[in-house]
Order: sequence, then structure tokens, then C-alpha cells
Amino acid sequence: MGLMAGAFNAARSGAAATRSPVAALLASYSVEATARGVSEVSALRDGLPPGAEVFIANLPHDVPDETVARAVELARAGLEPVPHIGVRYCESAAALDGLIARLAAEAGVHRILLIAGDIDRPRGPFASTIDVLRLAPFARHGIDTVGIGAYPEGHPRIDDATLDAALRTKLDLLGAAGTFTFIVTQFCFEAVPIRRWIAAARRRGVTAPIRIGLAGPASMATLARYAHRCGIGASARALIARPGTVSRLMRHPGPDSILRDLAADGGPDPLRGGSRIHLFSFGGAERTVAWARKAAGG
Repeated sequence: MGLMAGAFNAARSGAAATRSPVAALLASYSVEATARGVSEVSALRDGLPPGAEVFIANLPHDVPDETVARAVELARAGLEPVPHIGVRYCESAAALDGLIARLAAEAGVHRILLIAGDIDRPRGPFASTIDVLRLAPFARHGIDTVGIGAYPEGHPRIDDATLDAALRTKLDLLGAAGTFTFIVTQFCFEAVPIRRWIAAARRRGVTAPIRIGLAGPASMATLARYAHRCGIGASARALIARPGTVSRLMRHPGPDSILRDLAADGGPDPLRGGSRIHLFSFGGAERTVAWARKAAGG
């Protein structure tokens, strides 16, 4: 039995040694899905390993029932639902607390991603994620992990100094509450701003695991729309200017080139400290998972 285990471990070590750098980066990734519809769930179950994290996007027109239903479906499929909660969409503190309670009780959710929400005027008392973090409403419902966002290329309406200060405040509030934290970066189309942002964050003492956000395969029109909304200008222009892109402007095949660049020298610390790749799917989670499986297989 010991010889068999030794042989198995040696074979596994050999496989890991021959794994391509891109495959290594995709060895344990998370993916985003939408809250509406159920057609993706079976494909995600078949395309992802058991327990893989599937983030559930929260858009302005989504309603809590849809988010809870999708979380339940993903949990039943053996996956780990990680719902986004847009605080500006919550009409009251009671509504927020009720949503968190339902996600935990009905879908066994214990991880969430807290976002501000894509509307300018809040529907209730919360203008920012900091407003919610000061209330610390998570632990009493069994939510032990809260993710927050970051912006390697900056934010179209917030200066970098304000972003850095807000990130520090969020990390401090979560730390004081005893809540485990991770960071999800906004997607980029080149590795340089990602490396630069991670290196700067580590210099400032940020130790939380970082999910490196990348755009999965999608139409260029979809990517341009999201890039404009999120203020992702420089790397979007770089994508279009890249040799060979003109012939395929109608479609972005996936972040292969960024992964190769990140893997070239390991980046600043792309997979250290529990960090991982996070794939934005823009409503095409099945397509994104299919791409990731192909990329991970070389």
C-alpha cells in the first residue's frame, strides 16, 4: 500500500512538473454566472470540479428571489455559490439582512462578494460597501468570508488615493469583525496593470488573497460596453491595437495572452497567498468554462 501511494504521489508530482504555466494558473479558478435562468447550471456542474466557486452577478434589474434561487441550484449541483450583493440595490437594512439570511439558510452560502452596485442613486441607506461593513451583518448568519473589489486601472469617477484609502478601510473593518477577506480585481486586457497593482498593494501591507479578474471569451461589442462602463480604457485600447486583432474584432477568444504574460515570470505573486484567477463571463459562463478547460489542457 505504501509503495502504491508513493508511486501515485510521484506520478502526480511528475504531472505537476510538466503542467504548462497557463494550466497552472487555471488549476483552481472561479467563474461568474448570472442570477437569471437555469440553463447554465448543468453545464457548470459538468465543466467544473465539485466544490468550485461560481460567483453570482448582481445587476440593477435582478431581484433577491433570483439570486437566492440561483444559489440554491448551484449548491444542489455540488458547486460553491458566491453571490454578489450590490448594497445600493438594498432598500433598507432589514432587506439586506433578510437577503443574507435567506442565502445562508436556503443555499448554505458562507462566502459573498460585496459590491457597491451599478447605479448612481442608492435605493436605500447604503451608498458604499463601507456603510454595510460598519454594520457587520454577516457573522450572525454564518457568512465567514467577504470579498471586496479593486481596480488595477483605476476607477472612472474615483481617484487612486481615495480608492487606496477605501480599500484599507474595508480591510480594517473586516479584520476587526474577524471576517476572512479576499480581493477581486476588475478585469483588464493586459498583464502590466495587474502586476503593477498587486506589487503596490503588497508594498502597502495588503496581505489578503487576490482573485485576478480576467475577461472570458465574449463579443468585442460586449467587452467594449463593459470596459466603457467600468472605465477600463488603456488595456481595452491595447487589446484592439494588438497584432492580429483586427481580423477578429467581432470576438475576444479569451485571456490566453494575459495568462501567458502573467505566467512568464510568475507575475508579482499571482498565485501566492491563496490568490487565484477569476473569470468574468458576461452572461456566458458555459462558454467561459469550456474555454478554461481547453486552455488548462494546453
